[in-house]
Amino acid sequence: MARGFVGRVVIGTLVWGPLMAGCGASAGSPNAAAPAGGTAAEAAPAALSLPCQPGSGRPVTSRGPMNLTDLSGQDLSCAVFDHLTMNQVKLREAKLPGAAFPSANLNRIDFSGASLIGAVFDGSTLNFPDFTNADLRGAKLTGAHLNNPVWTGATCPDGATGAGCDGHLTPLPTAAGTATPAPTTTTTTTAAAPPPAPPAGTPKLPPANVPTAPAVFDGPTDGTFACTGGNVAINGLESDIHLVGQCELVTVNGAKSHVEIDNAHRIVVNGANADVIYHNQAQVSVNGRGATARRA
Repeated sequence: MARGFVGRVVIGTLVWGPLMAGCGASAGSPNAAAPAGGTAAEAAPAALSLPCQPGSGRPVTSRGPMNLTDLSGQDLSCAVFDHLTMNQVKLREAKLPGAAFPSANLNRIDFSGASLIGAVFDGSTLNFPDFTNADLRGAKLTGAHLNNPVWTGATCPDGATGAGCDGHLTPLPTAAGTATPAPTTTTTTTAAAPPPAPPAGTPKLPPANVPTAPAVFDGPTDGTFACTGGNVAINGLESDIHLVGQCELVTVNGAKSHVEIDNAHRIVVNGANADVIYHNQAQVSVNGRGATARRA
């Protein structure tokens, strides 16, 4: 049996027409010297800087379609979404410079406010993507199938703004770094005296030997993991996970999963017959058939 939460895929009519080239060069200064037989030549734009080689970051995978997952605000620089089907996934304000989506099927993805500098969409299909206020400078979209994109407030691949990106898909040049982006770490020092006890109701810091929770648990997983303030999606079926530390949003998509959450601001339970226990005040939404969420 295939694992993963399967949702409804929304597919629109694809636009197969050729994509228009970027805008032509603007005229030079009237006082500039023009080459013989032509207008003044423009200087080549400086290459945009990327943190790493495109597609050299961590792979984002799923045993089935990734549905209704919230990855907003995540640092996914140069991540690889290879042959992945994503349905109504939120990537609002996400850091995606140099991310690669080879042969991905992206349906109603919310990229609003995201940094997509130098992102590569060659071979992918994007149905109703929302690029509102996204930074697409240097993004490679000419090799993608685009269907009804939303460009409101977006900065286009060629750097144009204010008029939509149809006809502005020729990407600015990019200069990639050589290192794979390192995960964000926090360094602490030991004080001479022990810290005061936290007030009642304050979550305890996770033990140092607890592994950090990834942004997405793709397959069935058991164990204890530490949240460090970000979002976590649990997609594996019948997972048994205890999240310690502080989470922002926990989304439980895996059917029949049991999840215990020490502290989270928001909890969304989409998996059928999933069971969630949480230990703090949280905004909780239960959508899965037979699913439960209760405060201990």
